[in-house]
Formats: sequence, C-alpha cells, structure tokens
Amino acid sequence: MTINLKYPVLLIHGLNGRDHSKSTYWGRIPESLRSEGVQVYFGGGHAWTTIEYNGEIIAETLRRIIGSGACEKVNIIAHSKGGLEARYIISQLEMAPYVASLTTIATPHRGLKTLDILHDHRWALNVIAPFVNLYARVFRHDRKPDAEQVLLQLSAKNCEEFNRRTPDSDGVYYQSFASVMEKNSDDWALIITHNLFRIFDGPNDGMVPLTSAPCGEHRRIPAGKAGRGISHNTNVDLWKRTVQGFDAPGFYVEVVKELAEKGF
Repeated sequence: MTINLKYPVLLIHGLNGRDHSKSTYWGRIPESLRSEGVQVYFGGGHAWTTIEYNGEIIAETLRRIIGSGACEKVNIIAHSKGGLEARYIISQLEMAPYVASLTTIATPHRGLKTLDILHDHRWALNVIAPFVNLYARVFRHDRKPDAEQVLLQLSAKNCEEFNRRTPDSDGVYYQSFASVMEKNSDDWALIITHNLFRIFDGPNDGMVPLTSAPCGEHRRIPAGKAGRGISHNTNVDLWKRTVQGFDAPGFYVEVVKELAEKGF
C-alpha cells in the first residue's frame, strides 16, 4: 500500500555527509520511502561548508525541482546541521512558498554550549580546521570547506543569533525529533563526543543535545530494546541495519505517513 503524500520529500543531510557518496548518508531510508510510492530528492549540500554556502546550493536544487514542474512544494526532512540549512533557505532565501513542511531529526537548533569554548580558544580551531578541510576536499569532494566557521556556527552563542535572524515562516509546518544515547555501548563511534557534550550540554545522541533539538511540534524518538539509547548515527540509518531494536527506515516511513495524514 503506497503513501498518499501530496508533495515529494527533499532530504537534506548533516555534517560530514554528501549525497553522491556510495555509502549513502541516509542508509536504507530513501529506498524504503520509494517503495511506499514516495518521490525522493536530495539537497546536494557539501560536507564541511557553512550554513549559507550549503543554503545556496539547496535553494537552487529546490528551484530546479519546482521549475521542472514536478511539484508545487516539497516536504523537507533534514538531519542534524541540515535542519539549520533548511530553516535558512525557508526564512532567509525566500523558499517558504515552496515548502509545505520541515521535519528535523537531531538538529542542534539551540547549538552546543560545548562549542562556545572554541570562541575563547580559537588556537584550537586553527590547529584542527586545516586537517578537517583537507579531509573534506579529498574524501568528501567539498569545493570550499570551512571547518572553523562551521564549528563556530554550531555553538550555542551563534545559534542564538541565528534563531533571531531565522524565525519560523507562516504556512510551513515545523516538527522535530531527537534521541539520546543512554550509555557508551549504544554507539562506540561516538563515545568521545557523547561524554564530552554530556558535561556541558547534558543528555545527547553523541552529537546533538536533547535540549537543543526542539523546533515546532517536538517528539522524542522511542528508545530501542530494553531502553537502549538511539545515537546520532542510528537515527539516520548510517549503519544500514536495525540497531538496538530501532528500525530507522520504518521510523521515517511512519513520519511520512503522518505528513500525508496532515495533508502534506
């Protein structure tokens, strides 16, 4: 049985993702949606570029979709930093008329207090950023990576200003979801960030604090088996398998079904 969705889905990835990657950022999610009759597009943003840089790319992608006559609007589903880029194009690049809904998954709408420390220790960024930028050029094929600015943009201080400049737009339905890691074994790849961010930001999914994720109608992603946590990688199906009793593709299918029921 197909989902009777009025508008197609535009997926916008987060930090360190690229849509052309063979090991897709979205795992099995796009094909699961297509199997339900949902038309799926990708934003086309880069991995380590600023919100504004990616915003221009995504806005142009949306203009092409609308200009092709394929649809009048899209339902955006964005993960992590992609949610900020989606809000940016809706509010500041005048894309609101072409967006029916925005669903953000684990997006740091209020930033990370941990990253505020970098404002006072820019020397650390000056050491780290060149290596990240080199990685982004070689392995993610970014044209203009800017790791220093990206990390500063995700700080709580910068997100506070971003939120003032980027209000919700009338006519767009906003909703958000978030999850948390309960213990390190929930995702060994995120042990360091999970414990670091927990000190200054509290419970998190290994990348995004629970308190930073709300935007519009907000819900928490259900825990896995025996109450095990759902990590930032798991909630976007990065591992391409059911982890801890949480079926990421099935979760996204349910999200889209709800959008269809709301008339989107």
